[in-house]
Amino acid sequence: MTHVLGVGAIGTLVAFHLKRAYPGSPVTLLLRNQAARRSWIEKAGERLTIRPLRPGLHEPTPPKDTSATGCTGTQGGFQYEVLDHMTDPGPIRRLIITTKAHQTVDAYAQLIPRLGPSSVVVLLQNGIGVQEGILSRHYPSRGGSLNTEIPHFVLGTTNHGCYREAPFRIVHAGLGEISLGSQAPAAPEVQATLETLPGVDGLNVHTESWPALSRRLLVKLAVNGFINALTALFDCPNGDLVTHSRYRALLDFFCRETSAILTKHVEAQGCGTATHCASTTDELARSLTPEALRTAILHTCRLTAANESSMRQDYRAGRQTEIDYINGYLTRLATRYGLPGPYNQLVTRLIADRVGHPGRQLLSLAQGSDGQGAP
Repeated sequence: MTHVLGVGAIGTLVAFHLKRAYPGSPVTLLLRNQAARRSWIEKAGERLTIRPLRPGLHEPTPPKDTSATGCTGTQGGFQYEVLDHMTDPGPIRRLIITTKAHQTVDAYAQLIPRLGPSSVVVLLQNGIGVQEGILSRHYPSRGGSLNTEIPHFVLGTTNHGCYREAPFRIVHAGLGEISLGSQAPAAPEVQATLETLPGVDGLNVHTESWPALSRRLLVKLAVNGFINALTALFDCPNGDLVTHSRYRALLDFFCRETSAILTKHVEAQGCGTATHCASTTDELARSLTPEALRTAILHTCRLTAANESSMRQDYRAGRQTEIDYINGYLTRLATRYGLPGPYNQLVTRLIADRVGHPGRQLLSLAQGSDGQGAP
């Protein structure tokens, strides 16, 4: 049995395909409150719906073909629980969390009694720092008696482009993949999870070594750091960041600044060797150069050109965003290592304060660098 916490865009995508791939295995949606329950029953008809951005974009495929999503249609047969009205809940063996990064630590607290050393928690979110937040808040005595109560964690990242158009209904705007990895891959429970999820057609799941995934997470942090904040501040789809020349100077400035921050972080964490990170030091260094980050960002912009980032949706709706786990995290790293971080600091403040003229301030910052790297 798999429980899914966070039935937004990514949560809907994962739950939909998980149930379709394994119809005989229960998939339980963890709904936030009674209002979500009413929406699930009355508006969604207890079904998840996914549609492609354009008719024919994702044609149904044979069961073992993971080259396309086959995602058109609706899927029922889910179980559900309401977090604020649980009665005698049982243990959770596999939990996939796709809530927003800033919501996860608090939401996790409600499930602690149901999680134990035989549980596997899959974290699939934007940004970095969620697992650390969970451990420091809920398992403070990691070296003591509480250590035996901690579940296994699997971290993941995805570049699927999808957005919610209604509760429990999403648009799959860009086909991507999901990468998973764990620091304890030999644990039987983790092995079972890492063998099950790649068999889900439509999600394009693959597993990686922990060093390789760690590197991928850092690159994804940079990708989100550029795309999410700008699409929110300029209220545009991802593809506009490629097609409009005014973003070019911002991209170059951001990549220089962020490359320096992440490279220093990797060196400080001892990840600059073949033992700790990827197969070679050179491979790691190449993935974090300004040019490599620029390539990764442009690739994602094109892959998800029509997608509406979750930060843009949250910012426009006046909701809290994940900025503290993305550009805010990069800003804190810059401060820790005594490096300049004006771009990340500025976009973090602009998103958090919702004031000022972002275009003018950001372009002025980039132009002020005179193309000579981060000041």
